[in-house]
Amino acid sequence: MDPSASRSWSVNTQAEMTSVMKSSETTVLSQLPVGKTAKVVSVTLEGTYGKRLRIMGFIAGTYVSVVRCAPLQDPREYELRGTRICLRNEEARHVQVIAI
Repeated sequence: MDPSASRSWSVNTQAEMTSVMKSSETTVLSQLPVGKTAKVVSVTLEGTYGKRLRIMGFIAGTYVSVVRCAPLQDPREYELRGTRICLRNEEARHVQVIAI
């Protein structure tokens, strides 16, 4: 086997892995553009409001999409589990997601 072919294969594999890793990076819900869908990773807000977000359906593994936003970008409307919910950006920044 040609050593340069092996090296080329490993470079391509590393590039592909980097691409996959970039696509699976977490971000916050408030940073997603309208029309984008993401998968909830966690809610970082503790206390009563964090509990309320989890009760509304923001739990790990749930898919959420950005439906629309107000003219000044706050609040934003999200859809998850067949329900539409408005959140202010201050609240949505506590929801960690992976864009899909």
